[in-house]
Amino acid sequence: MVYSFLEITLYDLTKDAARLPMATNLGRVVFILGLTVLMCFVSGAIAVRKLRGADPADIF
Repeated sequence: MVYSFLEITLYDLTKDAARLPMATNLGRVVFILGLTVLMCFVSGAIAVRKLRGADPADIF
């Protein structure tokens, strides 16, 4: 797996600042990506639901 210098630097700074053992692997990266996409989807669905229920006169 190829990592950029910036990613490695930020990861090391976070690990040193938190003083916690941090380990990552491909499975964890995919899991976090999946959770991020799921949270964005849920947030968007809630916003669209509220927007559909809003009265246009109240918005302006």
